[in-house]
Amino acid sequence: MMHKENIFMIGICGMGMAPLAIYLKQCGFQICGYDSSIKSNVKELLDKEQIVLTTDKYLPPGTQLVVYSNAVKKDNPFLLEAREKRLPVLKRGEMLAETATRKKLIAIVGSHGKTTTAGMSIVSLLKNNFSFDYILGGLFSQNEFTPALSTNSEWLVAEIDESDGTIDLFAPEITLIVNLDWDHSDQYETIEDLHETFESLFSRTKGKIIYPSHSTSIKKLIRSPMIAELISFGGKGDYVCEISNTTPEKLHLRLNGRFPQMSSEINAVGNFNGENASAALTLTNIICEPFIENSLDAFPGIKRRQTRIYNSRELIIYEDYAHHPTEINELIKFVQSTFNDRKLVGVFQPHRHSRTKQFKEEFADKLSTLDELLLLPAYSAGEPNIEGGNSEDILRCTSKLRSAHLINSYSELGNQLRKIVKEPSIIIFIGAGDIDLWANYFINILKDNPISFDNYSNNFFVNNLYNGISKSTKILTDIKLSDKTTLRIGGNAKYYSEPASQNDLCSIIKKCNNNRVPYYILGRGSNLIIPDDGFDGMVISLNHKYWSELKLINESHIVARAGLRLKQLCSFASNNYLKGFEFLEGIPGTVGGALRMNAGAMGSSIYDIVDSILILNSKNELETIPREMLNINYRECDNLINTTAISAKFFAHSDVNNDTIKKTLADYSQKRKLTQPRESSVGCIFKNPIGESAGQIIDQLGLKGHRIGNAEVSEIHGNFIVNRGGATSNEIISLIKDIRLEVYNRRSIYLEPEAKIMGINWEDIL
Repeated sequence: MMHKENIFMIGICGMGMAPLAIYLKQCGFQICGYDSSIKSNVKELLDKEQIVLTTDKYLPPGTQLVVYSNAVKKDNPFLLEAREKRLPVLKRGEMLAETATRKKLIAIVGSHGKTTTAGMSIVSLLKNNFSFDYILGGLFSQNEFTPALSTNSEWLVAEIDESDGTIDLFAPEITLIVNLDWDHSDQYETIEDLHETFESLFSRTKGKIIYPSHSTSIKKLIRSPMIAELISFGGKGDYVCEISNTTPEKLHLRLNGRFPQMSSEINAVGNFNGENASAALTLTNIICEPFIENSLDAFPGIKRRQTRIYNSRELIIYEDYAHHPTEINELIKFVQSTFNDRKLVGVFQPHRHSRTKQFKEEFADKLSTLDELLLLPAYSAGEPNIEGGNSEDILRCTSKLRSAHLINSYSELGNQLRKIVKEPSIIIFIGAGDIDLWANYFINILKDNPISFDNYSNNFFVNNLYNGISKSTKILTDIKLSDKTTLRIGGNAKYYSEPASQNDLCSIIKKCNNNRVPYYILGRGSNLIIPDDGFDGMVISLNHKYWSELKLINESHIVARAGLRLKQLCSFASNNYLKGFEFLEGIPGTVGGALRMNAGAMGSSIYDIVDSILILNSKNELETIPREMLNINYRECDNLINTTAISAKFFAHSDVNNDTIKKTLADYSQKRKLTQPRESSVGCIFKNPIGESAGQIIDQLGLKGHRIGNAEVSEIHGNFIVNRGGATSNEIISLIKDIRLEVYNRRSIYLEPEAKIMGINWEDIL
């Protein structure tokens, strides 16, 4: 990599630029950048890496290299200044190519689904313990999954974009191509030009080319002698991945061909994602040995790819990055097949004038299957306007569109959607520009003034919840809960909220009490079983960033709010040379959950380091409880039985030798990896009897591997019950009953469950 320590990045908040910035920062470069459109979720990721965003109009002193996004115009003031100062200037793709020069590059390429396939590949390879660096071309749907990672490995996984011609700079070790359609007419005048570019990439690939077996166009490009080994997936390929079952949230896959005979589950939907998963699993299988079952069960999804951003009984809203006719067609087919009884409304923003001109007839054809269409102005992405390349030109191409409206402003969008959505509907916001801003505008309108549906009575309780709370607080109905726990099972919550402040939390709890609606405070869901029939009340998740705040006070105390992940607390302490928090490494919970459960590991527990806690008591009043007033028992705290933890103050003891802290963290991490399963679980299922270990008892009785349905006693740790994929809460509970009965019959010991069941007491079912 070139020796330019101070890099300035223009358009740093872009979906391709931000991950590259994070990777370069982790590699030791000083990164600063500018973007005219700063999005909070991206800024959060950049802030975490201490990457500076400037508002100045001039390059920072000491800048040695400038990297810019493809969307940046040639007359950008920063670019002009850089060239005037004769600084080296690189496109994003050129910088990525420079970065990959000394790596064994696994290049994810193709016209559609690169980011999703790259994301799936990253998650799958991580689960299979492969050591590698990666740079995603977008963001995972959950910010705890970083979009880039430097580990100093010789391997680098990155998606390579053909749109700007920089693909010619790469010579991968492995090339995974997902598909190939003609696009980017500004770069490739004919499809033959595009094919020539990819044929050249294949010829430069040194190790393996992974390609879809059903693509005749790709097969033609790899017929000539190649250095690389050719491996096919899908259809009648070498590696076959078939969809065995699908739900509105998940795909269940059956692996055949050269795959080990097993199944896999993924939090994604649609045939298109089935193909992406097949590609990712093929890559994993040829690199990793042995290959782990359910390698994709932790995949969180990719932002703006079939992302459900609003959910109620009557109205569901999706956002999707689709901007090519093929992608739009797949998206609409998925929604129509999943919700065939709903009205389907599309809001489409064409991306680039050149693409709109190239595909206007295909756009009109694919969009004509919608019940209603709202067309936004074309997003230029820095291109000049082109005759024939605007939204109006799409409308002129067909008379098949059932109902279409041109939209020019946010207010016009809101008014038009309210006019046409008068029955249970699905709205999909489609496009790759700034359509997410249009979608967020409409969702904020819904928060203030939900749509009233004829023939559907308003929900007084939900409507009343909005009174007196901030716009940042999320309130939904009939929300799926299984993906909000580490066990990955359970039904829906009747009501769901993510309060954005302490006041909003108090307001929601008060209204639940006034309306006799039961509520449950949800943290990470790491020690929780959710019933298959869900929760007939309000689930309050402390998932808003407000609940993850923490600060150091006088270098002697840390104050952390209840939603903060224990791993973040541990990392914060270590970075500030504070000891005593190391045992929290690897406990998959939040501060609030740990306080309620008196969580512990490695011979220590959370209350060993607690100075005081702030709670919301049974009268809905804030109350601080000092350490000496806490009534602490094994795996519980009496003070939190009918109250809610808001925050905690922890003792902080400095240690100038940070190497000791880091060594302890590494030792604990290694011990946890060796002694605990990686499959979905709730952690330890039983409390340890006095003087004994529940896990050892279960092991001694030969119960490891005992299975009911897809619930199984872990082969690694007897006190863990794992979800082998598709397990139900009834199967988990039945297995718990079996273990307890066997232990009692043979050892006269009653094992007491440590995990909780949402809305149910163990005494009622055991």
